[in-house]
Amino acid sequence: MDVKELRLKLGCTQKQIAKAVGVSLRSVQGWENSGIVPAKKIARLKKIEAEPEKYIEPDKYDNTQDANGFTIAEKMIEQLNRQLDELVQFRQLLQKKDEQIDVLISMLKK
Repeated sequence: MDVKELRLKLGCTQKQIAKAVGVSLRSVQGWENSGIVPAKKIARLKKIEAEPEKYIEPDKYDNTQDANGFTIAEKMIEQLNRQLDELVQFRQLLQKKDEQIDVLISMLKK
């Protein structure tokens, strides 16, 4: 059984599959990498595939919304975008300072 294919088909995370099967996250990662799943777990995975709503718990990070209707993931993306903008501005400032230093060095050489 291809665990990664199943997981992607169900639209869930490795953590959700691990919890539904009753194993560690590392086990699911190992199954996805090696393609080898213990026979005892294949039966459980087939049940999960047949009735995912019964076994797969929603990921609280994907579904939790604040008062404005934004999910935690959306808020995190917004925060990362702000930080990226700040880094771009800082880089531009550093480039200007480098140019000023180059001008001063050339003036000193004359």
